[in-house]
Amino acid sequence: MNLFPAIFLLQTVDMRPKKVTPHPVMDYFTEDKEKEVWTCNVEIEGETEEDKRPCGSEFSEGDKDLNKGTRMGNLRRHLRRCHSDEFEEMEKKEKKQAGAISPGVSRPLGRQTSVVQFFQAEQITIKMTKARFVDGIVTMVAKDGIPLRFFSSEGSKQLLGEMAKKVGVSLDRNRVRDYVINAAEELKTKVKADLRDKFVHLKFDCATRIRTNYIGVNARYINSDNNAVTTTLSVTDTKSQHTSSELKVLLHNILEEFDIPLNHVLCCITDNASNMIRVVKDLNQDLAAMLPSTAASGSGNL
Repeated sequence: MNLFPAIFLLQTVDMRPKKVTPHPVMDYFTEDKEKEVWTCNVEIEGETEEDKRPCGSEFSEGDKDLNKGTRMGNLRRHLRRCHSDEFEEMEKKEKKQAGAISPGVSRPLGRQTSVVQFFQAEQITIKMTKARFVDGIVTMVAKDGIPLRFFSSEGSKQLLGEMAKKVGVSLDRNRVRDYVINAAEELKTKVKADLRDKFVHLKFDCATRIRTNYIGVNARYINSDNNAVTTTLSVTDTKSQHTSSELKVLLHNILEEFDIPLNHVLCCITDNASNMIRVVKDLNQDLAAMLPSTAASGSGNL
């Protein structure tokens, strides 16, 4: 006979269904129980406030016997691809929710940790506009010296082709050339507006590179904010030798191009080469012809 009765340890088990915390991704979707779909309610910006509209993309709930968490990947993927700001906001909510329920565990609730998470994604999402893309092309050509033929190369098409197509930018050689010319015209218009009715100090010099003769002309002036500004007016291929007579014609053309009267040039700054000394004297003679009364007193010299 067993003198020691069996001892049973009883444990109370709560059989009531546990309250499930909604996944943060559901903040960006509305469930339609009749259609059994989730609809994206993220607002898409328009040109005006009235043009705002919800995204409206729909996703099937799938098999009702499956946990809804198995469908969260589709919703998260949609946010990542189409609404990057909302996706970043949702990830922060995920981490906050995970930390509140399971401290030290950073994986989002509602889905199993996948080995894919430990590898870098093959696709990335970046913010790009047509204006920013074109500005980058102009910078590459005008500032970095990238030749136009680069944009029609195979490497360029692999790197930039899909992005250019998405934002509506052509990488054709002639179109790239047009982007650069249009940007130069816009900058020129702005410089002309800044120089209107301003007195300037003119600085110029010549150089020869690979059998090509250039003249560079800078203007220094005080802008409307009372700041001294130096801007380049021209770097011109003279297509000839640097004689004083030819340089004088080029300088007159550049001044006329930017609507700068000769009597608004306070002084000329250059080196003491004979052709430069001569061209300044010729400009003084032209100024004297414009201002005969001041020329007699000698106060009209550059």
